[in-house]
Amino acid sequence: MIVARLMLTGSAAFLFALGIAVLRKQATAHSCPAHSRLAGQIATLLAWLLMLGSAGLALYAWTLL
Repeated sequence: MIVARLMLTGSAAFLFALGIAVLRKQATAHSCPAHSRLAGQIATLLAWLLMLGSAGLALYAWTLL
């Protein structure tokens, strides 16, 4: 049981770090006429959802499992 908790927590930590990396990349991105501004907004939204989902996964691993 503890192995499953550690695996889920490790996965959640990786996903959270990935979300932070995407947000940092978007923060330093410069606008380019060839790329849609909508794509950046979608990437930011998905990064926030990824971080919220990873927090939920960690919460599940340590409270419900």
